Amino acid sequence: MEKPTQRILSGQAFDEDARIEASVRPQRFGDFIGQTRLKENLAIAVEAARTRWLQAKEAGHALTYWQQTEKGWEKRASGDAG
Repeated sequence: MEKPTQRILSGQAFDEDARIEASVRPQRFGDFIGQTRLKENLAIAVEAARTRWLQAKEAGHALTYWQQTEKGWEKRASGDAG
């Protein structure tokens, strides 16, 4: 019987995994196949959120958001409250 590899036991991703994952994941709504109505609804919701974000920023509100990076989720900030 063959011993399981450390990779399977650890659950850690390898560089090869990240490269493959990035190559198969859609980057834009237009890259998704099918579900046209859902894509349209999501695009409308995202555009509305961007509009609200810009309005709040222009009003001088301090805004924060989370962004996914290669190292995980990072907190970002934009604007300062007066």
